Amino acid sequence: MACSSLLTPLLNKTAPGRYGSRFLLIFLPPLYHTSFYFETKRKGVPFLEEARKLVLHHHKRYDGTGYPDGLVGDDIPLGARLLSVADSLDSMLSDRGYRSAMSIDDALNELHKCCGTMFCPVAVEALVSAYKSYLKESPLG
Repeated sequence: MACSSLLTPLLNKTAPGRYGSRFLLIFLPPLYHTSFYFETKRKGVPFLEEARKLVLHHHKRYDGTGYPDGLVGDDIPLGARLLSVADSLDSMLSDRGYRSAMSIDDALNELHKCCGTMFCPVAVEALVSAYKSYLKESPLG
C-alpha cells in the first residue's frame, strides 16, 4: 500500500472524531517510515535494502523501547543508531510549531543525558566528536 493511500483516509477523516494534531505528530512518522520500507521492498529495489533497515529502525530506542520491534542495544543496526542521533539533533536544533529551536550546547547536553537509554553511547560520541572536529577546522572555530 502506498504511503498516500495509507494516509489519505486519516487526513480526510471528517468530524466527529477528526484526528487532532497530537495524533498526527505521534502516528504519522512511523506510518511514513513503515510505508517507505514496504513500498521499496514490494517494488524490488535491492540497492535500498540497507537503507530500508535504517529507516525502519531509526526510531528504536537503545534501551529497546520505541518501534517497530523488540531490538535492543547493539542488535539495532549501527546506521539506524547513528541516524537516530542525527535526526534527534536536527529536530532539537529546528524550530517547531510547539517550541523554539534549542542551542547547540543544550541539544548536545540532551543527547548526553539520554545516552544509554534513548541513544547509543557510541553514536552520541561519534556525533559529538565529529562536531568538535568540525569546530576545530572551521574558520569560525
